[in-house]
Formats: sequence, structure tokens, C-alpha cells
Amino acid sequence: MAATCTMTPPDPELIREALRVLRPLIDTAHVDAYSDDDWPYDVLDAYQDALSLARDAVAAGTRSRRADPGMGIDIDVRDDAQFEILVALAPFTINAEARQGNRLVFSASDSGHSLWFDAELTNSPGTVEG
Repeated sequence: MAATCTMTPPDPELIREALRVLRPLIDTAHVDAYSDDDWPYDVLDAYQDALSLARDAVAAGTRSRRADPGMGIDIDVRDDAQFEILVALAPFTINAEARQGNRLVFSASDSGHSLWFDAELTNSPGTVEG
């Protein structure tokens, strides 16, 4: 079962809490460092950190030099600092996604107006409920 929300106005804490609940199940995640609106002041450091992750990935050879520097920035959800970048930016980005294997389990888009997550996973045995 999936939960889909279209939010006007956006609810940043709902998006953040969905990520926190799903974190133990997430294998891969990425975020776009673009927003339809100005980035809120309190996430500007996370925005800069996301761009740094993209630059570091290019330097390490794990990201193409031709890739848009702000699109599809990989997040290591096992790393607390990187996960916090995702949590900070997801409510405001044009796109953030998380997967368990090849299965999409979380998507936030439209600068906080759209949220989708796999609600079935949040009720599975051994998962944390928010």
C-alpha cells in the first residue's frame, strides 16, 4: 500500500518524519539540489553540503563530470551527516527519492507539495514506527 499526499501548504516535518521512519529500510537515496522556491535559510548549509558531495563524487570518479552538478546527488543513508542532508533538503527540493533494492520506497517532489512513500513497509515487522 502506498501513501500519496499533495500538500498545500507543504508540511516539511511530515516529509522528514517519513524519511526517518523508512531509514532502516533504505539502501540508496538521491536528492536534487534544486527547488522551485528559494531555499529556506535553515537548510542553506545542507544545500552547500549536497553540492560538495556531488563535487567529491566527480573527483572520486563515481559521478560523471558531464552530470548536472545539482541533479541526482547520491546520499549514503548509513552516514548520519549525509542522511541529515537528505532530511533537510527533501521538503524543499524538486525531487528526492529513496529505494530498497530496486523498489521505490520514498519520493518527495515539487518543492514540498508532493510526498509518496510505501506505507506497507512502515508496518512491517521489525521496523520503527514514527
